[in-house]
Amino acid sequence: MNQYSFRRVMVPVAGWFSCSAIAGPPMATDDAGVLAQGGWEYTLAYEAEQRDSGDSASAPSLEVAYGFNDELQGSVSIARATVDEPGSGSRSDFDAIGFEGKWQFYAQDNLSLAAVPSYSLPLTSSSTDRGIVDDVRVLSLPVVASWEQGAWTLGGQVAYEAASSGPNAWFGGIAGGYQASEALKLLAEVYQTRTVGADEDETNWTLGVDVAVAEGLAFLASVGGSLDSDLPDADELDQTWYLGFRYETR
Repeated sequence: MNQYSFRRVMVPVAGWFSCSAIAGPPMATDDAGVLAQGGWEYTLAYEAEQRDSGDSASAPSLEVAYGFNDELQGSVSIARATVDEPGSGSRSDFDAIGFEGKWQFYAQDNLSLAAVPSYSLPLTSSSTDRGIVDDVRVLSLPVVASWEQGAWTLGGQVAYEAASSGPNAWFGGIAGGYQASEALKLLAEVYQTRTVGADEDETNWTLGVDVAVAEGLAFLASVGGSLDSDLPDADELDQTWYLGFRYETR
């Protein structure tokens, strides 16, 4: 959903995927595609990131999406979060729950545009009391674009994230894909988070694959890292990992 339609363990990321995805999981940048009317899509994944200040993971994470018509879909995401910080040990609880709508308001030739508003909030008070997720409600307002030409795809996203407490942020990402074979799509992206009113910008990269393994079922994987960061050294991103399966019914 997804990222910023979804907040991993105290770290904002962008939205999730849709069918024939240019981006979305295992990428941070979303795409403008929507499910067909009456279609369901399920994603079960393991997500993790490593920083000197602590490691975090969402395992498992589950996202369910439904196509209301050929222009509109909705989704909900939930995850079990684990945080491991130096000197504090490991602790687990529910991550924030996220709700997202996607409206594809333009689709002509090879270009699609969509608005993807989302809202996330802590699912349990225990997860905020224990410092697993921030006690923050987040409204995200992304606009995404997708373009396709032959085996190549290109997507972009710009999002403004308004938080109930703490600083707001901007997100921007560019993602590309190449259909290397009937089953294998290669993915790459560069994305940046820019904190409003603070010198805390972060630019990261991701490389991933989307592999069709059976009718309606795909294996998703990615690895990522930092390109540039204004964060303190301990908070800079070292690596991210994503492993998951997507299943779609039509």
